[in-house]
Amino acid sequence: MSTSNSTLKKLALAVGGGFTAIVAILFRSEQMYLMAAIMLLIPAVILLVGRLLVNGITCARELPFECAEGDRVTVVLRIGDIGRLPKFFLRAADKLPADLKLVGSDAPLILQLDPGEQRVLSYNLELTKRGAYQIGPTLVSTTDPFGFTTFRKLVGDVQELLVLPTPLPTSRLFLDGGVVGLRGEEGGSQRGGGMDFHGVREYRQGDDLRRVHWRTTARTGELAVTEYTQGASLEVLVALDLSRRAYDETGTGLQSALEYGVKLAVTVADNLARHGHRALLLTPDTINMPYPPSNHPLEMPALLEALARAEAVHDLSLADMLERFRPQAPAGITLVTITPVVDGALVQAIRHYGAQGVRAFGFYLDGASFHPASHLRVTPDAGVVHVPGTVWRTVGRGDDLAASVEGLAYGYQ
Repeated sequence: MSTSNSTLKKLALAVGGGFTAIVAILFRSEQMYLMAAIMLLIPAVILLVGRLLVNGITCARELPFECAEGDRVTVVLRIGDIGRLPKFFLRAADKLPADLKLVGSDAPLILQLDPGEQRVLSYNLELTKRGAYQIGPTLVSTTDPFGFTTFRKLVGDVQELLVLPTPLPTSRLFLDGGVVGLRGEEGGSQRGGGMDFHGVREYRQGDDLRRVHWRTTARTGELAVTEYTQGASLEVLVALDLSRRAYDETGTGLQSALEYGVKLAVTVADNLARHGHRALLLTPDTINMPYPPSNHPLEMPALLEALARAEAVHDLSLADMLERFRPQAPAGITLVTITPVVDGALVQAIRHYGAQGVRAFGFYLDGASFHPASHLRVTPDAGVVHVPGTVWRTVGRGDDLAASVEGLAYGYQ
């Protein structure tokens, strides 16, 4: 029921009641007095009835706890009436974050909902961006039987929908070519981790659950694991800058330096996992326990959840984060940093890691290219960062991130 139609009805009722009252006064008619009183009291009665109508409405929501970018999910709303009065022309709509795209129309109109009855409504969401989203509460609206007034009320609770980032497909190990120092015996060299991806097969009892190939498992419904040729396992520390100041004016939504950084991090981790190696994610949220924890059986899901929740809201700079973590960094680890800001403090922190025998690589996020007023890359693709013994790759808006990951180590000097 539109607001204009409702207003016209109220206006017509008020004019009619006033006109009837004038006629009653002129003709001294008791019946006309009664009619005028009834007409003028109708809005107050409708208001009282409307308050009763919105009471007793319940809403239960069903949605997956987590899904992935690119998925389309169905949200189910179970609308019930535990009150004493029937509800008319009932609508229900969840409060949704701006980054969630509603597919199709809103939930259909319920013409009448009787006491004790429950109706099931649903709507679809297209998940274009990773994140931890709050869904709800549900805004229900109902109209009085005469269509004069629409009454609204928030019901139900708020639920989280976790959208995991999806890695970009890569073919070769991005640190291939012998440029990375493997963990020596002092650092606990891990044999059997494998340097070369061999294939995917069904799970067998005794297989390491860290080798579960999640895409194949999700597609077939049965556990599948990856196989690798014999070799030494790499352990790579992926340090993602999530400091607030680093991302000022670096784009919004999917076309932002932050989202490019998260996509690089998840692609690096996936690339390593598929080739039998481990990625430790270091952010201000995980500095006390970088994801995944040692010997965690479900490495990638833990790392994906941490990246899904990653937001640039911290005061801790990347340089300070690296320095704080350095005393507990595993021996022989390889460092990959992702940041839109490279300053003297970060260069010094990387040098400290280098002094401990750590090989360092980095992605420089060209923040200027993500600025709303920018149409072209303003930073050249090479030579942005000069740190002896390290390789950096510049990444700007519109770049091929998968190619950037695969080619990171091939300029190592």
